Amino acid sequence: MKYQYYKIDNIVFIEADNEHGLKIVISPTGAAIYAIYFDGEIMNVTPKDKLVFMDKKSKLGKSVGPISPYKIINKDDIYQIDGKEYKYLKENKDIEYVISHFLFNNKPILDTHVFSGSYVFKKKKMKDGLPGNIQYFISYAISDYSNEIYIDVKALSDSATPMSIHNELCFSLGSKNLNELYLTIPTNQVIDQGELQEVNKELDFRKKKNVSTRVGGYDNFYRMINKEPIILENSKYKMELNTDYEYVKIETDNNEVSYESLQNDNKVHRGVKIIPHVNPLEENYISKAKRFHQITTIKFYKK
Repeated sequence: MKYQYYKIDNIVFIEADNEHGLKIVISPTGAAIYAIYFDGEIMNVTPKDKLVFMDKKSKLGKSVGPISPYKIINKDDIYQIDGKEYKYLKENKDIEYVISHFLFNNKPILDTHVFSGSYVFKKKKMKDGLPGNIQYFISYAISDYSNEIYIDVKALSDSATPMSIHNELCFSLGSKNLNELYLTIPTNQVIDQGELQEVNKELDFRKKKNVSTRVGGYDNFYRMINKEPIILENSKYKMELNTDYEYVKIETDNNEVSYESLQNDNKVHRGVKIIPHVNPLEENYISKAKRFHQITTIKFYKK
């Protein structure tokens, strides 16, 4: 295992290479995954310029989460947790990026099996009435030989507090466009038009299907009712994603900003966001008795 540290405008980046085909570039700022390389190819959609990547306008590869609940219970923006009412201020409705507040605790652990870096983020009580102090613990690791990435997310609070956190990686597997990517999702349940329902023909990915077939792209939550992996593949590579999260959000055709891509011809490339996610139809919160802990693994294969 090889690794190195460097800074760009005081932003720390860490590269880890398992010397068996897999390399990742991460940053404690935003608990972000900048790049994933496998077999010498870039596997995710990411800007060529690292400072563009770290711009708050972009969510690509970052750990992000709403700081307020999904459901607002009345027109005055009052929500309830454990029978108590809290005000949800309009200026805080945007996504809060978990960025610039992470502390890199110590150097990555280097041994014969795993490279690991852990990050701690503390969110103080907010003026909008968030009742608790939240701590996030985010760890990334790559295996020595199996070409697998582990993402471990924990959160705790000193009282009941709304929270959600997920990583916004967008995958291309080195493909030039969506026509080259095929997706398999082993579930028949999807949220469409705000309701959980059985997949229709258009949204059914139980059998491998090209992701470019739907006009306007996909933007749907799939409920993972079993532990089988989501598979994304093209003619050269296959990726398997397993997660403890109840839902996975699939997004296509959703480039946020214009930028030069890290891929070889320096053009913007389309990809598929596969985002492990909490249930978007419920209020999600943690408390002293209800902590948050989810694990996601991403494994790459050469065909």
